[in-house]
Amino acid sequence: MTGRQHAAKRIGQPGKSAGSPDSRVVDLLFTASAREGIVRIIKQFAGRKLIDGRIVNLLFENFDEISSRVAGKQAVVKEFHENRFAFL
Repeated sequence: MTGRQHAAKRIGQPGKSAGSPDSRVVDLLFTASAREGIVRIIKQFAGRKLIDGRIVNLLFENFDEISSRVAGKQAVVKEFHENRFAFL
């Protein structure tokens, strides 16, 4: 089950179609949950001096833009994968 499906299950939504008001709520919950996890892990790395604190600050200052670009790339890869392996 994907993170989005887990989020839908947590709020009692049976996996709505993309773009519906309910799916946008699930997207927001999933994004917030993912962000919290990323922030926690990155702060742990910074606390152990495994990552330069300046890099961490840049990441958090630009988190929304970075996340948006990653989501765009993931959509392209997902479409490619679905088209490439549609016959399976």
